[in-house]
Amino acid sequence: MPPNCAPPYNPATAAELNYAIQCVNATSGGIQRITLAADIKLNGPTTPFDNLIADELVLDGDGHTIDGDFRGTVLTVTEGTIARFTDIRLINGQGNSGPGSNWGGAVYNRGDLTIEDSTLSGNLADRGGAIVNHSSSTGARLRLLRSTLSGNAAMIAGGGIYNLGVPGGTATVEMENVTLSGNIAAAGGGGLYNESQGGNATAEIRYATFGINTSSDKVGGGGIHTTASGGVSTVTLAASIIFNGTGSGPDCATPSGSIISNGYNLAGDGSCDLTSANDQPAVDPILMPLELNPPGKTATYALGVGSPALNRIPPAATGCGTTTTTDQRGAIRPMPAGDKCDIGAYERQTKNPEVNARLLYLPMVIDR
Repeated sequence: MPPNCAPPYNPATAAELNYAIQCVNATSGGIQRITLAADIKLNGPTTPFDNLIADELVLDGDGHTIDGDFRGTVLTVTEGTIARFTDIRLINGQGNSGPGSNWGGAVYNRGDLTIEDSTLSGNLADRGGAIVNHSSSTGARLRLLRSTLSGNAAMIAGGGIYNLGVPGGTATVEMENVTLSGNIAAAGGGGLYNESQGGNATAEIRYATFGINTSSDKVGGGGIHTTASGGVSTVTLAASIIFNGTGSGPDCATPSGSIISNGYNLAGDGSCDLTSANDQPAVDPILMPLELNPPGKTATYALGVGSPALNRIPPAATGCGTTTTTDQRGAIRPMPAGDKCDIGAYERQTKNPEVNARLLYLPMVIDR
């Protein structure tokens, strides 16, 4: 263990953050926590989270930002390590990890990683502008909860997330109450690129909103691209919105992978293989602009008046009101209690905002 390691770890500089990671890497068990004391601007890649013994390594941003300053991947998790990043903003990372050395702008994961209540924005890489989840011999698992990936870019694939399964392991992505917005990839998967290369790659997505993600080649799936060259590549959707708008390529592309619908999904152009009777495969969801909607910590798309995503999911279906009791912001789902849930990451809290709006009556003055 490095000298002078003594919790609590509350780094306020890049050097202190790297030293804190070295300290928690050297521990022999339990949950090890780092809590940021300030925003941090990096001067190079950080020390990877690498501990096969600890129950979990936790990086709590406490609302602070790590700015990668385009000097490398912001955070890395190694094979066999269990980690959690919470309440943090990761910005301006530039991938320098993975086989191509330029993967994972904000995060490169080969372990078991949970990211929650966080924002990853403005990151850049060849693959995985925001995140790469890359299986190893023991697999790789990424859980993304109540978080937003926005404005990230990949020069090749996966503007938001690149999920890769290779021989010997399965790469698994699980998303719930998540927004992917304005991410771009040159060759497909502006939001998510799911690929198996001899292993398996699976993504399970519930109550997510993919909005205005782009594939530069206009054919590669602006929202989701799933492909396989050996192994199985599958994306499962439930209670989610995939809508890219015009000029951004199809919402989805499945050249050799598959998309499975578990119901109550909505897409904009009919390209996402939504075959459940309660899906809406080609409609405009009527999304409001991406912004920080109270009480949330992360930006979301509110649903506009008349949105076909409103009040669509019966109680208990896809976890409505049972396993899923809040939206991305932490607001109650469904609202009102016992009613139907909305599709996507946002649950509207007033049933009829156009009716509930407060009106102001002014006296009429007639000038004689």
